[in-house]
Amino acid sequence: MKYTHKNGFPHLKPKKVLKNDHFILQEDTTLLPFLIDTFEEKSRSKIKSILYHGQVRINGETVTQFDAPIKKGDFVTILRKKVEKDFSPTMMERVFEDDYIIVVNKREGLLSIANNKTQEKTAYYVLNKYFQEENPDTHIFIVHRLDRETSGLMIFAKSIEVQHLLQKNWLQWVKERKYIALLEGNLEREEGVISTYLAENKNLKMYVPRREEGERAITEYRVKQQYDGYSLVEFSLRTGKKNQIRAHCEYLSHPIVGDKKYGSKINPIGRVALHAYKLTFLHPKTGELINLETPMPKSFLSLIHFIENRNKKSKIE
Repeated sequence: MKYTHKNGFPHLKPKKVLKNDHFILQEDTTLLPFLIDTFEEKSRSKIKSILYHGQVRINGETVTQFDAPIKKGDFVTILRKKVEKDFSPTMMERVFEDDYIIVVNKREGLLSIANNKTQEKTAYYVLNKYFQEENPDTHIFIVHRLDRETSGLMIFAKSIEVQHLLQKNWLQWVKERKYIALLEGNLEREEGVISTYLAENKNLKMYVPRREEGERAITEYRVKQQYDGYSLVEFSLRTGKKNQIRAHCEYLSHPIVGDKKYGSKINPIGRVALHAYKLTFLHPKTGELINLETPMPKSFLSLIHFIENRNKKSKIE
């Protein structure tokens, strides 16, 4: 295949293509054979990644199709640096990312990982698919889980090594995990610690047993605001058991709004009002303290505003 570098010197197989290198084609071909010839040291998956990231221009136009035709005299530009794409996996937004981990804000209604009934509508599946579209050799590894009904911060690893590091010493790496929730009713105490055993019944529901069976679960709570018939409460986990906060709220006789499974009688915002809003951890590779926080979901704020406006009208009347 013949093509000429813009500086006028003919090249057949350049060993290295610099950023913004330009080529003028001297014969008709298609894009993939040209890129294979240009990047002889790279695999096909790497070359397709270059296309996916918008690093190829033909006559000034970005081209991502591997079979795009190139004609004699066409002007081809190859960028070494990736063109950043918007992060848009369904039901998630990126909060933090580097070469080792990615932290996302998961929406409610999305499983963390597949179960017997759902294989594809999971945070793991959607995120892994997104990264493999960018680079087929990339894999994402789940580190911990959030309930389907819970929104909030989740960490994913970009290698098995980092996954094992975080999972093996989870309590050592993670310094703080905080949740915010709207509960039914008003709590008697402004703050406290719930320490019980949690067991699972035949319907896969967690509950506080009368005897010491199951596993010890410890949850700290602090009331941030009391409303007429509702409480905005912050939770911190000392342990991380399945449905721990939800089961402990039912145990207090103040279930989370919308959590029918754990005793809620109302669902004014169409979801379980529980959000993992804060995560502080030591980076498993750099040792840096990472402190991440997401805003309260808009549905929570809408309900709070509704309650406050209702109370104001009641006082006026």
